[in-house]
Amino acid sequence: MPEASQAGVQDTGAVPMDAIAALIEARFAPEDAREAMEFVKAYYAAGLDELPAGGPRRLAGAALGHLAFARRRAAGETLVDVFNPDIDRHGWQSRNSVVMVTTDDRPFLVDSTVAALNQMGLALHGLIHPILTVRRDADGRYLGLGGAGDEAAGPGGRAVPESFMLIEVTRRPDAAALDQVRRRLIEVLDDVAAAVTGWQAMRDEIDRAIADVESLPDAVLSEDLRSEHAAFLRWIRDDNFTFLGFQDCRFSEADGQGQRRVEVLRTLGVMEGTGGDDGRERPRGLAGFTLHGDESFGDEPVTITKSRFRATVHRAVPMDYIGVKIYGPDGRVEGERLFLGLFTSAAYHSNPRAIPLIRR
Repeated sequence: MPEASQAGVQDTGAVPMDAIAALIEARFAPEDAREAMEFVKAYYAAGLDELPAGGPRRLAGAALGHLAFARRRAAGETLVDVFNPDIDRHGWQSRNSVVMVTTDDRPFLVDSTVAALNQMGLALHGLIHPILTVRRDADGRYLGLGGAGDEAAGPGGRAVPESFMLIEVTRRPDAAALDQVRRRLIEVLDDVAAAVTGWQAMRDEIDRAIADVESLPDAVLSEDLRSEHAAFLRWIRDDNFTFLGFQDCRFSEADGQGQRRVEVLRTLGVMEGTGGDDGRERPRGLAGFTLHGDESFGDEPVTITKSRFRATVHRAVPMDYIGVKIYGPDGRVEGERLFLGLFTSAAYHSNPRAIPLIRR
């Protein structure tokens, strides 16, 4: 009889490796069996406490299925599959739907994925997240585990930490529903990659904004206010704000009707490519806006508010919006640096009397 998933989770972290090894040795040639066992041992190294209960066949099928799915992965590629395991097709089965992810290891992967699944109404029934150093050749083909540096993978290859996520969720009965989950997770994980990749560049933009605020003439902003606004920007830079997106905008000269167009010069993180039209609603910031006259979003250089867009990275809550005006030599507002992200838990636990701008 095929093994079915049982209710509950494993009552022990012990992995039945001897039984799994017997299954693998009966199925594979010796060299392939050694590779398979190396992967299975690493895959379950942290134990089984967060997985639904199941026997050796189920555990072997899940791990080896993940290895087969991740056999080839281009540099930077994110692989996502969502399916209902079937004993004939996959070698194991579950009463749940299964999410498999393989991608470069980076922050925010698990919490962003879980938040997206919860938003889709999918309850979690199990999750493991091994991070394995994988050797791949120049074409992204799997060579094995371990190795120090890309030289371990040969010419043109790579050896980098990869994140493997196996998540069991509320069962979705049909292929269309499963594909909808898969496509949404790809969007979310692409946003995670964009935010993490753009993080340092966004911090550099905050440093530019600080320098610009500090250089404002007294005619635009008093010395006390310059100091306070610059101090706030330093405060968010110092681990009180998770930078997720950025947009650098410039305002054109007014036309005959007194309207000024917004030109987007640079985008980073989740706002990268916001000028495109891929059918997905994205936080566009000021892209496409038209300003009327000298409209400048308030008199002070820094604006703090909430965006209407929920974060796809880290926490599924409305993102915080921090705008820093860009002034011309004549003191007129010429543009804005727009930062989207989330105030950190450290920020929320800070004494308001110690937070620049808020303490005024």
